[in-house]
Amino acid sequence: MWQRLRGRGNSSISAHDKIEFITQHLPTCQCPRPFPKSRKAVAAALSHWLRLYAQSSEYAGVSKQQVKLVNAYDCYLKDAAGLPSDTRGYHRRCANEFLTWVANHSTAKLDTLNVT
Repeated sequence: MWQRLRGRGNSSISAHDKIEFITQHLPTCQCPRPFPKSRKAVAAALSHWLRLYAQSSEYAGVSKQQVKLVNAYDCYLKDAAGLPSDTRGYHRRCANEFLTWVANHSTAKLDTLNVT
């Protein structure tokens, strides 16, 4: 609701917005129950939401082949390397950035890349 009052949607929320919400809105918050007003609880909830949002938009605008390659890479990181979810998320983002660059700047085509 706070974002809507500012004329912005949830899709444009950032870590900066989280800080503004906690430092500017919460101290004078008059929102009705059940909205939480604890800085610690709200900060944790917003951090979690930002992580989930980043993960959901991770594949926006990428090809099916890129999604397939990154998912296979994630399986390798989990099953063979035993990496935890947060670490794998970091590696998935890097792989997505790399594959997006390859798709846009390289003569190599993603559909010719195989997972072995």
